[in-house]
Amino acid sequence: MEGEEDDEEEEEEIPDEWKELDPESRARVIIYTSCKQMFLGTCVVLIFSDPMVDILNQVGNVTGINPFYISFVLAPVASNAPEILASIN
Repeated sequence: MEGEEDDEEEEEEIPDEWKELDPESRARVIIYTSCKQMFLGTCVVLIFSDPMVDILNQVGNVTGINPFYISFVLAPVASNAPEILASIN
């Protein structure tokens, strides 16, 4: 069947430095790496979220529009800007 062939053709993509590790060590390294990346991502969000809120608040104050409404229009546009630009290109 075609679905079974697709499952056999797909192989896990493992970095070369992890291929020679035993499965237990590989799992430990993967968990450590994923936790490290989640921690770094959380730090980035914590660093940039407060200034973003301040900017949206200031835009609302300058334009006279309630900052609550500004956040529902500009925040999604700002957070999805890379996807929007990629789709335009």
